[in-house]
Amino acid sequence: MKKNILITGVVFFSFLVVSCGPKNKDGEVNFETALDYNNYIIDLQSKTIKSILGFADACQLAEEATMRSSYEKFQKQAKESLTELKKLGSFDGNTDFRDKAVGLFSFYVEVADKDYKKMLDLLLKDNFVDADQAEIDKIVTKVSDKEVIFDEAFAKAQTDFAAKNNLQITKNALQNQIDDNVE
Repeated sequence: MKKNILITGVVFFSFLVVSCGPKNKDGEVNFETALDYNNYIIDLQSKTIKSILGFADACQLAEEATMRSSYEKFQKQAKESLTELKKLGSFDGNTDFRDKAVGLFSFYVEVADKDYKKMLDLLLKDNFVDADQAEIDKIVTKVSDKEVIFDEAFAKAQTDFAAKNNLQITKNALQNQIDDNVE
């Protein structure tokens, strides 16, 4: 039986060029410009989204070693991105954008550790049956529905941050890949 799976969610964000931030003595990452602050968050998210898309592609191939490897890369990247994001300080005393990003990235880690792990286990069963596909479909729907809440909060926080700091948001180059996976 062919194992069809769609692992992705709607992601509303902007992708801009990355800038590395200086760290203070406490290990906190801080930026002098709003653009650099924004780019740091978006770069971390983009790395995680790319790892999710890699896992989705691997699941389409249905090769165990590739699926396991891409799952582990996603899980590792989600945790690394969250760890780095938690080191980010405020910008002009405001942490809303960072806090919404922490919520979204925490969701990515939870999904990697629980939902996608369960899906991987189902996909790798020797006797994959229709009920397994139905369970995967249920997981994907649950994850997608929950992700929308985090994505919308993140997008609003980024939009508010951009407006307050006179930044222009552009469409993310990854959005086309995400849209292609949804269709």
